[in-house]
Amino acid sequence: MRSRRNTYKAKGAMEADDRRKRREEQQVSIRRQKREEQVSKRRHFLPSSGADSDDEALGVDTNTTDDAIKGVFSEEPLRQLASAATLRKVLTTANPPVERMIERGVVSRLTHLLASDDERLQFEAAWALTNIAGGTPEETRAVLDANAAPRLVQLLYSHSAGVREQAVWALGNIAGDGPPARAHLLDRGALKGILHVLDEPAEQAVLKIAVWAMSNLCRHMSGRLDSASVALALPVVLRLLDTRDGEMLVDVCWALTDLCEKAHAPLAARVGVCEPLVTLLAHPSPSVITPALLALKNITASSDDATDAVVVAGALPALVSLLTYPGEAVRRDAALALSNVTAGPPAQIQAAFNAGAVPPLIRALAHGDPALRKEACWALANAAAGAPTQVRFLVAEGLLEPLCGMLSMGDARITLVVLDALSSVLRVGEMDRDPDDPWALNQYALLLEEAGGLEAVHALLEHDNVDVFNLAYHIMSTYFSELDDDF
Repeated sequence: MRSRRNTYKAKGAMEADDRRKRREEQQVSIRRQKREEQVSKRRHFLPSSGADSDDEALGVDTNTTDDAIKGVFSEEPLRQLASAATLRKVLTTANPPVERMIERGVVSRLTHLLASDDERLQFEAAWALTNIAGGTPEETRAVLDANAAPRLVQLLYSHSAGVREQAVWALGNIAGDGPPARAHLLDRGALKGILHVLDEPAEQAVLKIAVWAMSNLCRHMSGRLDSASVALALPVVLRLLDTRDGEMLVDVCWALTDLCEKAHAPLAARVGVCEPLVTLLAHPSPSVITPALLALKNITASSDDATDAVVVAGALPALVSLLTYPGEAVRRDAALALSNVTAGPPAQIQAAFNAGAVPPLIRALAHGDPALRKEACWALANAAAGAPTQVRFLVAEGLLEPLCGMLSMGDARITLVVLDALSSVLRVGEMDRDPDDPWALNQYALLLEEAGGLEAVHALLEHDNVDVFNLAYHIMSTYFSELDDDF
């Protein structure tokens, strides 16, 4: 103990930027597991038939596949078209022979046919490539290796609505394969092309596919999206929020979440995304609430100006109400978003107080599930770094006892957060001592002791983490040194 005490170096409380870890760390591309489990590729079956009935419904004899493969290599336009249509039909069956087609060079040939002057042939080739790209990662890579992406992007500007639909569907499947494939598409102008499709008059089914493809394309790709592309995409996405199609709305919200990540969040706030996102927090479906909530979280994680836009949009009362939402993940994300707000300057902390955030956060800190308790801890600890009047309010609301209870959670990071908050509280208590009374006590130190915090902090002097030890030592040596000269 003495050796550790002798090596202690005094240091200030946690820096503001450190408290704002929610604005950088652990927030990059945060997704709920449910989102990760959503199907990111979609094979294109005929609308009137399912995967198990396509073969029978179309009357396709898969034994004719070899003839069709030979036919697409023909130089006769009609035979090319008929063969491409046959292969497309084979690829809409339950177990298409994709590997055989790849081995025979069909993917490269279909890619070549995308450049045909015949829109019917473009349509059939794009549909076939859609279903090949909708298969395994190896099958998707075969489409990429054939250099299909640039030609599919070109077809997004086709005069044929059907060709545009097939091209965007194929690109959506490629984007669903992962970040490398998305980067490949972004570098070839896929986002701009998809936005063009969304700007063109189209049936609802086509818009749904285009929105899904855009959501796949933007997913986890904030770092590869330039500001010009984001500025182009945001107005289109905002218009799509008016859709009454629930599935489409979910994809729109997830796309918006990605567009609001990292450096692009302030831009999103400036173009007016906050108000519609706040409205969506009252949506009856958690599938809509979750991405809307995460988009707002991304914005509050970016800058004080962006957070101000969220506050002005009326988000705080909505976030407070979500602290008691039936879904655990929504409660946690609402507390996380509030922790971003309370990581800001005193004016933003006060806005959270005025919205009634403190009582439910304290209840969550005391009685919530472990994940919610951690997020509530961050929100309240960040607020404890505010103005002295705000610290006094937190103590009066009963912060100390549940906050001290977090010291037994066994999470070193949370322990540091709690110790930093306790140091802020004790510092205000020291400020409030009567300077003319040498016997005056730090009332917050007494409250801390009554809450069991003194014993808990003392125990942390044996902690393995040097930062935990340092903060615990600082508290004991500064505010409780008279209790034990050899603590």
